[in-house]
Amino acid sequence: IDPILSFLVVLLILRSAWRLTTESAHILLEGAPRSFDSVAVKAALLNTHPDIAAIQMLRVWSITPKHIVATLKVEAAQGADLTALRHRVTDYFKDELHIEDVTLELTHAP
Repeated sequence: IDPILSFLVVLLILRSAWRLTTESAHILLEGAPRSFDSVAVKAALLNTHPDIAAIQMLRVWSITPKHIVATLKVEAAQGADLTALRHRVTDYFKDELHIEDVTLELTHAP
């Protein structure tokens, strides 16, 4: 029975090590959080902020499991107040998505 129990313990250790290795590799390679849906976030931003003409780029990645970073490039509609729009977009990321570190580039639509 000792070899059988040892084999089961080895299987448990290997399973835990595999999970830890894949999660660590995902974070080290700065992968997006698995629960993040960029299409839904873009749609929500466009629907709730009429001053946004287009979202040209949206990237989200994990620095640590609890520290998520976002970078986006937003094209503002003509006549939009860029300062107010910047605050509304960053507040959306902080309040709705719990992403504190947001880099936002705003441009005017041609």
